[in-house]
Amino acid sequence: MGESYKTLIRPAGTFSLGEGRKTLIRPAGTFSLGEGRKTSIRSAGTFSLGEGRKTSIRPAGTFSLGECRKTSIRAYCIMNPRGTMFHLLDCLGYELNDEQDRSRFIDMATSRLSVLQIGAWEYLSYRSKQGPEIYFGKEILAKANSFSVHFHSFTSQELLLTERFPDPESAPEGLFEARTANGENLYYGEDGAEGERQHTTRDSMPLVFKPPNFHWYDHISLPARAQVQLAAFPKEIELIQPGSAFPMPGKESEQKLRFFASPIGVHLVEKGVFHPILEFGGMITALSVYTNDLSKKLVYVATVQTVGLTMDVLIPADMTPLAPAPGMLVRAICWLTGRIKEVYPAEPQENALSWVFLQQTRAAGTFYHDLGAKKPMLGFWDELTLQREPDNAYDPRTVAILTSDGDMLGYIPRDRNQDIAALLDAGEQMHARLIFKFLQNSSQEYILRVYTRSSIRL
Repeated sequence: MGESYKTLIRPAGTFSLGEGRKTLIRPAGTFSLGEGRKTSIRSAGTFSLGEGRKTSIRPAGTFSLGECRKTSIRAYCIMNPRGTMFHLLDCLGYELNDEQDRSRFIDMATSRLSVLQIGAWEYLSYRSKQGPEIYFGKEILAKANSFSVHFHSFTSQELLLTERFPDPESAPEGLFEARTANGENLYYGEDGAEGERQHTTRDSMPLVFKPPNFHWYDHISLPARAQVQLAAFPKEIELIQPGSAFPMPGKESEQKLRFFASPIGVHLVEKGVFHPILEFGGMITALSVYTNDLSKKLVYVATVQTVGLTMDVLIPADMTPLAPAPGMLVRAICWLTGRIKEVYPAEPQENALSWVFLQQTRAAGTFYHDLGAKKPMLGFWDELTLQREPDNAYDPRTVAILTSDGDMLGYIPRDRNQDIAALLDAGEQMHARLIFKFLQNSSQEYILRVYTRSSIRL
């Protein structure tokens, strides 16, 4: 791993959480593959692509997102036939082994791109209904570009977002640093003297993840609690039959750890290497499967629980000799992505806004209320005001949506406004938050989440 990288590895079984606080995990960079066999993570900045072949995690080359979008993305793909971009796509089931495969992929992705602009940044995204998401990003007045992927699902968990790290080598990209919730347990395979399973508690664990559309989240004030859906793209993975356990470092006869995690990406960021890598061992708690809409390749989506984390691990059917199943143990080194779904204050605040979720909806009528130059300024989790218009000639239940500057954004759709209008008329305190926007044809579309003060339902 190189002398400079070795200095980042904590003593076996620990990482630092501050003076006097430590927790049991694997030493960063290693895990056991059985008696006498160990493997280590590749040197910072590389993944293995087979004997004698390595590629930089950082995608090389540039592409345009202007009028020649398809041609330039095609050139980018030809320049990078087996880079990390393609490894991540492999995990989603795409096969890009030759020019024909790449052409089919490019035609599919560029035919259904949506555009999101936030400040000086523009992101184009392809989102499959099956879960895969592919993002291209650029700075509007520069050639800086990025490529990222994600897999969306309905899983999520609470994390404490602590810091954001813009990538100095790829301006549209970046990472978030977060911590897991306190009080999680590490479970051991051996029983105590009285036959009870022994366990130990530990404080929160740090990690880093890469969100799609990094600058879309620029308006979040940190630190903050958030619901985040995590997706893991494995470079190395091993499935273990139920009833087994992960060996502890040291003597094989000692207690055996069921779950472990090594936040390698945190140490890499400290060295200026922006790779969201997590090594972990956990258990499959749920399993789904989909067939890639282009290659028809089977991909398993394993919901895995590990130390303080729940994530969706993408496992192509040909990646491991065993078919995954609930109850199996998973040991993997993964690239970690995450979509931030909701954000809350890190600590309770007096006179805080209400946070009881009522509904998610789009904004109607945006074509008639164009914000002009202000459109790119709206970002994730911006607060929106809901205002009644009982004298509206078209609908007495009309609820207008206003920005924090008082500009008209649109309306709650007529088929979704009955409960909101009744609650507002009853004096309920309500507000909304922007969670997504995209340019469709000539009009800007907005998706928002509506919250009430209490759980009242009319």
